[in-house]
Amino acid sequence: MRIVEISAIGLFLISFQSAAPQHQKQVKATPASPDTVCNYITGKMTAGLSQVPTLCSAKEAAPGWYDISVFSPTDVLERGMRRAWSALLFQTLQELGYDATLHGACSEAVKCKVKVADTYLSQHQWHYSTFLTERHSHGRVADLTSDDWYFDWWADFYRLPEVDHPQSKENAERIGKDACTNYVNAVSRRWSGFSDSQSHVPTCSVLLATDSAVYLVADFSNVVDGMTANNLFDLPRTIGMDMENTGYTGELIVRTPWEHPTTSSRSGDFRQYKMIDIRSLVFLYEELRSGLRTEVDVGTLLTMNFHFMGSFGQTVQLSFSDTSNSGGFEFRDAAVVKTIPNPGGGLLMTLTDGSVWSITDESMRSCTITTGSHVTAEAESANATPTVSVWEPGMTEPCKLKALFLGAW
Repeated sequence: MRIVEISAIGLFLISFQSAAPQHQKQVKATPASPDTVCNYITGKMTAGLSQVPTLCSAKEAAPGWYDISVFSPTDVLERGMRRAWSALLFQTLQELGYDATLHGACSEAVKCKVKVADTYLSQHQWHYSTFLTERHSHGRVADLTSDDWYFDWWADFYRLPEVDHPQSKENAERIGKDACTNYVNAVSRRWSGFSDSQSHVPTCSVLLATDSAVYLVADFSNVVDGMTANNLFDLPRTIGMDMENTGYTGELIVRTPWEHPTTSSRSGDFRQYKMIDIRSLVFLYEELRSGLRTEVDVGTLLTMNFHFMGSFGQTVQLSFSDTSNSGGFEFRDAAVVKTIPNPGGGLLMTLTDGSVWSITDESMRSCTITTGSHVTAEAESANATPTVSVWEPGMTEPCKLKALFLGAW
């Protein structure tokens, strides 16, 4: 999953920087038809896993674009064949997207959008999707047996969650509240029997809900509890399970109060502010449910593996970058929590990464900003002026705001 910061997952989620293997590109020719692409996919899947049926349909959605639907009429992703079937599918798509198989179909002259589902997903009106291009990143990972390669492909599919039924802000908020309750109850059970059990249990609430995303906050009483693995092990079986098949993106924020620094590398007070992609928690739950990984495996991935560790938000009060975390460079995906009038003109804008910005009236006119708008915030070094841009799906380039970083909220 491409995680810079994380999502994670989200789902997570950073493209791996392994050296690219050298591939021999085929001579460009008239790209194959959509049906030929489907025949290639089903042929590879049947030859590799004849015991698991794989169906495919395709159409030319527009000049230069193919829509490909891959479907298994079994619960292949929910059972023991999950790794085998998905890995073979990823290998096949990599050949189409990176290796330019079939004279560049899905990579050069034609681009392909691939939708994937099995019986379980279809019954819940849900499917995965991704785009294949000539520069598809997964050609850079040579070892198809590695978890890195497997995670990276799943991260690509989780970047485009799609449901086939209406979604709403109200439903997102309801599901988020239920997920929070289940998570807090699970942590309470883990600490039951200890005399100070309640001091280790977080509160959990919905920070932001929109028609497409939900952001949750788990507030722990101290930094140690916010970093304790046992307090995070229940996330896949609670929040991950509750968010599965909902189609909502978003993050779980693990937050603690401000504390005085314990290391000389930090200036000013410090807090834990970790952002975990909700889709990465869903992925871990699905790995657990399918039997591919144990509770311990999933918990270890969540707390130790870079994919699922998540990104850090505003962990220091007055500086955008915490050099103890990032070495100075900082890049974050976030959403707008709210905007309020600034007495000095313009607006004050708070983001889900815990930062506050002052933005100009001109920015409001040139960039559409609403509650839930997706933004990216970054700084090239600890001494660089941080910037923030609006970047919604469908935009060809980000809309850079005239903004001043003010600190943490």
